[in-house]
Amino acid sequence: MQNELKIFENEEFGEVRSLMIDNEPWFVGRDVTEALGYEKGRNAIQKHVDEEDALKWGILTSGGEQEMTIINESGLYSLIFSSKLESAKKFKHWVTSEVLPSIRKTGSFMDKKYPVDASTLKGVASSGCLIERTMKHQGSAPFEVTKVLDSLFKQSGIVLPECFVKPPETQMKLKIVGIE
Repeated sequence: MQNELKIFENEEFGEVRSLMIDNEPWFVGRDVTEALGYEKGRNAIQKHVDEEDALKWGILTSGGEQEMTIINESGLYSLIFSSKLESAKKFKHWVTSEVLPSIRKTGSFMDKKYPVDASTLKGVASSGCLIERTMKHQGSAPFEVTKVLDSLFKQSGIVLPECFVKPPETQMKLKIVGIE
C-alpha cells in the first residue's frame, strides 16, 4: 500500500521506518542517521543528502503526527557512503541485499530468518481469540484489544496491516447522511 509506514528491524541497527511514494522507497532520515552512527542526524542530512533527495513528511508516532525528513534511495546511499563507521558497510549490505529487494518484490520487508510456520500461526491465532474474548468481557475498547493482539503477533513474527492498529482518532470516520 502506498504511504503505509513499514518498520524494518535489525539487532545491530535498530528500527528503520520506510514508506513507498510513487512506487519508490523513502526512509525516515533520523532512523538512518542513528543506524549509521551520526551524532547530529539533521546536520548529516543537510551536509550529505541532495535537496531533491529529501522531503518533509508527516509521520504518525506515539505522540501524534510529526513532520520528519524522509530520504529516497539516493539520499540513503549518500549517508551510507559518507559514514565513517565500519558498520556502515554491514548496514549497506543489509539494506541492499535484504530490505530493498524485498520492498521491490512485495512492497514490504519480510525477514527471511524467521519465517512463520503453520503451527505458530495456529497457536498465535488461538491465543489471540482467547485474549480478545477476555478483554471484551472485561469491557476493553476495541482499539485496546487490537494493540494487545498486535503486540502478540509481532512477538511471533506476524505484522498486522497498519489499518488494523491505527488509533481511533486516525481511523477514517463514517458520516451517514439521510436520504431525501
